[in-house]
Amino acid sequence: MENVNHEICENNIMVDEFASIYEIYYERVFKYIFYRVDEQYMAEELCSEVFERIITKYNSFSGNELTRDSWVFTIARNTITQTTIEKRRRYFIFH
Repeated sequence: MENVNHEICENNIMVDEFASIYEIYYERVFKYIFYRVDEQYMAEELCSEVFERIITKYNSFSGNELTRDSWVFTIARNTITQTTIEKRRRYFIFH
């Protein structure tokens, strides 16, 4: 018998459901981010942040599997944009 984890994470997302989302999207999200930042370490950090946001914003997702693709990549795009803006602000503050 398969051992399925039905424990609830933050914001009512099931652990096994998040694991499924992670398995489906991690590689694609990482490649999407890496293509835009062209830096391995930064891509890993941003990818981690994207999946944290997926957990915390999961209750705001009201679509189906077809729209989940757009939702995940919108979070990724917004994460990249926000990080870029923050880096620019820090640069101008300290220079």
